[in-house]
Amino acid sequence: METLGVWLRQTREAAGITLEEAEAATHVRRRFLERLENGEFDAFPGGDVQIRGFLRLYARYLNLSPEKAVTRYDGEVHAARSGAPDKRSAPVASTAVVTSSGDRRVGRERILIFGVGAVLLAVVAFLGWYAFARPQDENPSSLATVTVGATEMTTGQSGTPSPSTLTPTIAPLPDGGVSLTLEATEHVWASVSVDGELALEGMLEPSQVESWTADEAIVLRTGNGAGLLVAVNTQPLGTLGERGEVVTRGWGPEGELATSAIDQALD
Repeated sequence: METLGVWLRQTREAAGITLEEAEAATHVRRRFLERLENGEFDAFPGGDVQIRGFLRLYARYLNLSPEKAVTRYDGEVHAARSGAPDKRSAPVASTAVVTSSGDRRVGRERILIFGVGAVLLAVVAFLGWYAFARPQDENPSSLATVTVGATEMTTGQSGTPSPSTLTPTIAPLPDGGVSLTLEATEHVWASVSVDGELALEGMLEPSQVESWTADEAIVLRTGNGAGLLVAVNTQPLGTLGERGEVVTRGWGPEGELATSAIDQALD
């Protein structure tokens, strides 16, 4: 039986579709499509979640069953893992040596943990003393800094916020760009724009996973902030709001986008 990668590649070639065309239509970068077709699953930085999202998207684009594609992926990965050597067949003497080494390693780890804990306690105690003992600033600044979402803002004496520098909180991808992975935990409506083009708009089913990559910006809108688990650049962010809360968030290569940048990305 042909492998999942061969199945995908042969389907694409039979339809006369190039990898460049598939990349433009799915918003999944060519190198990830090639890795799917070559079965190079270990080369995905986002691991299993990213693979499943890209696989569903690519299979749907090729008019294949996303569920069948994921099932074949699970079967191949399980078969590869079950083919690994059984460590339980190792000789008894060798097992004894490993156990002894493991005991010594555990002992060293415990000592290290206790040492780090003691240092942390000392640091906390010092910071607490410093917070109460340090003299108050005789000339406090007239501006106070507050954080709203991912945007750092400054407020003057009038209390009116003015945008300041956006503080990046997402680690950048090694090759640039930005990626977004969504996993629905319930029936939830979502809209995703990739580099200014609408890539998704509609209902997601529970456990449905979708992923996208962009060069400049990805904007997510949902009517239920608690219904989606979000990962940006493979970094899990959890949910983005409360149940029933309307949420609009955006990300670029440098981190999360401010409201003005989101509006510009959607224009």
